[in-house]
Amino acid sequence: MTNGHLLLRVVGTVVIVACAASPAPASAQSLTSRVNSASTPRVQFEFAAKPGVCGDGLSFLSSGNGSSYYGSINIVDGVATQPCSPGPVRVVVDRADGVITSIETVAGPLHPAGGAIDLGTVTAREAVDFLMAIAMKTDGNAGRQAILPAGLADGVDIAPSLTAIARDQNRPIDIRRTALSWLARDDATYSEARTASAADLLVSIARDDNETQALRRTALSLLARVGHGAGVPTLMRLATDNASSWIGQESLRAISQSDDPRARAFLRKELANADLPEAMLIETIRALAGTQATGQDISLLRSTFASSSSERAREAILEIMAQRGTATDIQWLIGVARNASEPVAIRRRAIASLARTDDPRAKTALQEMTTR
Repeated sequence: MTNGHLLLRVVGTVVIVACAASPAPASAQSLTSRVNSASTPRVQFEFAAKPGVCGDGLSFLSSGNGSSYYGSINIVDGVATQPCSPGPVRVVVDRADGVITSIETVAGPLHPAGGAIDLGTVTAREAVDFLMAIAMKTDGNAGRQAILPAGLADGVDIAPSLTAIARDQNRPIDIRRTALSWLARDDATYSEARTASAADLLVSIARDDNETQALRRTALSLLARVGHGAGVPTLMRLATDNASSWIGQESLRAISQSDDPRARAFLRKELANADLPEAMLIETIRALAGTQATGQDISLLRSTFASSSSERAREAILEIMAQRGTATDIQWLIGVARNASEPVAIRRRAIASLARTDDPRAKTALQEMTTR
C-alpha cells in the first residue's frame, strides 16, 4: 500500500467522524422543539402571510378581505385611519411552567417583542403545524388564539384541522366556535367545494341534538354568512321543513341577519303563509322588522296586523312599531289605541306601547284619551 493510499483512507475516516459528531442544524429541529427548548418563557417567530394580509407590526392586522381587523385600530366609516402595510405574520408565544398560555399575532413591519427570544423566519407549513397542534390540544385562550395566525399563513389549507376541531365535542365551545367562524369566512379564493363542505358541516352541527343550543345557534348564524351565499337556500329549507321546531325558528332568526336579497323575499313570502304556525309567524314578523327592514316590509307588517287573527302576532307588531318610534309609527299606534272596533286587550297594549315612548305626540294623545 502506498503512502498516498494510506493518507486518503485516514482523511476519509476523519471526515466521517466529524460529520457524525456535528450537532443537527436548527432547520432540522421541529418548531415545537425549538419553542420548548428556549431559555425564556417568551418566544417569537415569523412566517409568510397570504396575499392581502397587512398590519402595523405592533397593535393590529387585517386578514385581507377589507373588513376583518384584529387588535387595536381606529376605524372611521368602516375604513382604518392607520396605515396597513404588507409583511410577514409574527407570532409571540408566552409560556408558564412549560405550558403555552397565550399567543399574540401581528403582521406587517417587524418589530422586536420585548423579552422574547427570536427564532427567526420559519416556513408557513412549520408554523401551521405548530399552531394547529395547539388549537387541537390546548385549552384556554391559547387554543383559540392559535387559529388566527394559522389562518393567515400563505399557501396552507387549514380547513381539515378546523373541521376536526369543530366536530370534536371534547374541545371547548369557544375554540369550536372560532373554528366554525374561520370555515364560514367569505373568501373569494375559496373553491365552491370548500364552501359547500363548510355549509354541510354547519348544517350537521345545527341538526345535532347532542350539541349545545349555543353552538347550534352559532352554526345557523354562520350559515347565513357562508361564502358565495351558499348557506341562504339551506336556511330557507331548514325554516320551511322545521316550522314547528326550535331549528325552524332559529333558522328564521339567522335569515333575518342576512343582507342577501333572497332572504328578504323569503321572509315576505312567509308572512303571507296562512298555514304558518303562530310561533313561526311571530319570528317572521320580528325577522322582517330587523336591521334590513324596508318601507315595504313595515307596510306588510301593518297589513298583517289588520288581517291577523293571532293576538300574539298583533302584539308583536305593536311592540315593533313602538321600538321604531318614527312619526308615522307613533301616529299609527295612536290610531290603534283610539279604534273602538279593536279588542280591549289590543287597545290597552297599544296604549302601553305609547306610554313607553318619549314622543310628545304620544304623551298628548294619552292625556286626551285619559281625560275623556
